[in-house]
Amino acid sequence: MNKQIKNKIVLFTVYAAVGVVCILVAAFAGLTSFQSGVFSGLGAVMLVFGIASMIRYSRIGRNPERAEEWLAMQSEERTVFIAQKARAWTFYVFLFIELAIGLFSMLILDDSLLGEVLCYLVAGQGLTYAVLFKVFNKKY
Repeated sequence: MNKQIKNKIVLFTVYAAVGVVCILVAAFAGLTSFQSGVFSGLGAVMLVFGIASMIRYSRIGRNPERAEEWLAMQSEERTVFIAQKARAWTFYVFLFIELAIGLFSMLILDDSLLGEVLCYLVAGQGLTYAVLFKVFNKKY
């Protein structure tokens, strides 16, 4: 099995283990129902994601032809371009959703704390983007 595929399997095993720990914390720690719900939800998502990804990469690793195809696809220009576009659009979509929910909370629901937190989060993400753009522009 390829080293990259083994590393992916190890990474997603850690995800699954963290998910199990979160579920155990939710079940046995003295948390409020809200905190327990957050921990159990986060744990369930990480556990399912980790197990599904481990299964995917172990299936890829068992078949040498699929492994070679997967490795070739990782460095293919089209795949890299699509992945970068998907990350960029995900950032923009969630940035605008956060901003809309923040403004909706402040103006319609009259929940200024939630609205301010979300708006500050959007501002922080925008500032981080601008700083990283400058850094990467000089570096590359």
